[in-house]
Amino acid sequence: MTKITVHKELIAKPVQASPDWPGFKEELLIDPDYSTVVGTTQKPALAARLESMAMLDSDNWPLFVHVWNQVIEGLTITSTAPPKWNTMAKTYNIPLAWDASGKMSLATE
Repeated sequence: MTKITVHKELIAKPVQASPDWPGFKEELLIDPDYSTVVGTTQKPALAARLESMAMLDSDNWPLFVHVWNQVIEGLTITSTAPPKWNTMAKTYNIPLAWDASGKMSLATE
């Protein structure tokens, strides 16, 4: 009897799409709720830094999350913005998520 060895690491796995950062940031930057956030933040220097990070196509997601959460501190976010931003992130395969208050985190999916 012949013994067959299965190498699980060689079995094809679904390929995850790469994050489409340019598409995501383009849609986010024209979003009216995002414009309200950067226009009303008490930390405009951090908002500028956030946008600079976006322009650099940085994939330093933890730093982006940290800066975003500093920018929105003290703001009231409309109830429709976080679900919209979550949809954008999923559409463009960006590993970010927003809770109902607008606070960002790394997506767990």
